[in-house]
Amino acid sequence: DDDDDDEDEDDDNTTTISTTEPIDVEKLKSTVFDGWGHSYNEFRKILYHWKSTYFSSLKSGDTIFESGCGSGLNLLMTADILKESANVHNLKVYGIEYVTESVVDANIILGQVLAVTGGGAELGAPICRGDATDLFYIPSDLFDLSYTGYIDPIYDPLNLHIKLGRDVEWEDFCHEDGTPNKNGKLDQELVENWYAKWVGELVRITKPGKPIVIEQVSRPTCDDEFDWGGVSKDWWDGAIGTYGWDVDGDSIAIENLYPHRKRLRYNVYLVKNEKN
Repeated sequence: DDDDDDEDEDDDNTTTISTTEPIDVEKLKSTVFDGWGHSYNEFRKILYHWKSTYFSSLKSGDTIFESGCGSGLNLLMTADILKESANVHNLKVYGIEYVTESVVDANIILGQVLAVTGGGAELGAPICRGDATDLFYIPSDLFDLSYTGYIDPIYDPLNLHIKLGRDVEWEDFCHEDGTPNKNGKLDQELVENWYAKWVGELVRITKPGKPIVIEQVSRPTCDDEFDWGGVSKDWWDGAIGTYGWDVDGDSIAIENLYPHRKRLRYNVYLVKNEKN
């Protein structure tokens, strides 16, 4: 049980994967990796209940997709947990990632480790570089479950740092009482549009009646000065209509991820509407 509130889950604390040496799986799982601020084994414990519960519709041989998959460890963990919790085998795993170095690492890790750790799971195609908000090259209604382990925030979409001549601070967006000022309201609107594009693409590529999962959602900037700006729990219900997502509004489930930390991130579960 790790209660170090000062850990930064998003520090660039990564390990370079060798392209020539075989991966030491136990070393990989015990290394703090992929911006989590935890090792694979530690984060697996944190996510075990969530994944074993909300990914439980998956069956052996199904297809899963992760948008912004980093170095592939969340995909690996998903297959690993489902193998243990639900005897799911032979998943077909797909993903995209924007950072070129992480794409390389993901293909090495998943190519070497996925089949053994993930119960015969395999890459349906190589992890490729792509923009999570524009998956134009992926057909609609394709995957049995689509998800993201984290929606990368957009830093200072108003470009206030240029006007101010310094890095932006919490006080540039929020009043002392935690309510947003004018800049905070404009910034939050842009953040919500960014989230909506990312989630909207996940909804589009998921099969009708199947789940979409968003993990590690940050709260709005003015609600959490210790984290990157995100969206509130109340936002999701209204977003279905505002952005025209093809999602069953009654399907929304939300669960806190770090209830014991300063950062109160949460996970979200949605289900795409069945076709009429």
